[in-house]
Amino acid sequence: MQFCRRGKYLLIIVMGLLLGGCIGTDLVEETALADPEIRIGQMAVALLNGDNLQLDARYYDGFGNHDPLAPLRWVSTDPGIASVTNDGTVSAVNPGQTSIRVSLDTLTAPPFLVTVVADANAAAVVRVTPDSLSLDAGGTATASVVARNIDGNEIVPGSVFWTSSDEAIAGVDASGLVTARAPGVAQITATVDNIASSPARVVVRGRARTGTFTKRPGTSYDVSGGVELRELQGGQLRLQFGSNFSTSDGPDIDVYLSKTNQVTGTSLSLGNVIATRGQQSYAVPGAPDLDEFSWVIIHCVAFNVTFGYARLQ
Repeated sequence: MQFCRRGKYLLIIVMGLLLGGCIGTDLVEETALADPEIRIGQMAVALLNGDNLQLDARYYDGFGNHDPLAPLRWVSTDPGIASVTNDGTVSAVNPGQTSIRVSLDTLTAPPFLVTVVADANAAAVVRVTPDSLSLDAGGTATASVVARNIDGNEIVPGSVFWTSSDEAIAGVDASGLVTARAPGVAQITATVDNIASSPARVVVRGRARTGTFTKRPGTSYDVSGGVELRELQGGQLRLQFGSNFSTSDGPDIDVYLSKTNQVTGTSLSLGNVIATRGQQSYAVPGAPDLDEFSWVIIHCVAFNVTFGYARLQ
């Protein structure tokens, strides 16, 4: 019996050591890692023809550690305008614009824009202001241009040529008026004397309908808070409950889109309510039209009881 007890104690000690090892391993595995990245101090520069510039790019691994020995690869998209050596030295060759890209294996940093000018008073840097816009579909905003010479002094720009990366999402006219057309993201660029700006980002939100939940009269259940049904890119819809949303608890509570304030055969189920309180969103299957449904219903399927609803305006 003494041997058995000693064996049992040894087993406990060994299991404790093994468990301790597992705990240590779990802690390492749960450490949140960032994505590796290559960082460049700035994203655009202007040079006089014949000048050189040393670029500084740094690689950071998934733990955020800088690796100074990482074999970065430098490439110019047009060496006839500006060339680049293996250590990141850029040489201005001829007037124009080109991009410098730095990479490591399959990881590539955002392109670095290099503008080469022959005249110190010519436009060397062009910027669009604001550099980002957020508009509802159908909305408009005016973008403007700031042009500076090689010394950083603002100059009066000559003719400005505007372009959009996707006219179906956001268009821009000759005066810089941006028109939001459909949900999505587009890039707006201004060109002055053949010198292009870095793109300005335009986010277009789809149309939306909103409502406020109320309890169904004659019941003891409560539903309250705001709700929004919004168009997304590609014709999809998303239903969003506000942070003030609240509903009574119960079994098998579903969210419905409906043409009336009752659940019928034409109502569309979005599944069980994610939470009885707080902000939450639901993908709407089938890409129906934004105006097809006018009601959002909170309904207990188990007992066929509607707790409350919101009318979309």
